[in-house]
Amino acid sequence: AIRRGGSFCLASAFQMFRPDPADLSGITQDATVIWGGADRTHPTTDRRSVLTHLPRARWEEWPECGHYPDVEAPDAYATCLRG
Repeated sequence: AIRRGGSFCLASAFQMFRPDPADLSGITQDATVIWGGADRTHPTTDRRSVLTHLPRARWEEWPECGHYPDVEAPDAYATCLRG
């Protein structure tokens, strides 16, 4: 997927905004949140908590994917984002 123009961003919106990483109030456009249901790296995370910061976000949960749905299911990822 990377050779065909995909990207691999290690920094999420929460990691890049300063000083308050939870303040996403400036984001007004629609967003899509994709959660990999098989992701074992965040077992205690409230998976939908990001929606409190992105109220216009569309929620997708893919049970078969782990931490990197974009890498694990690139065709489904591209289709999802194209809407």
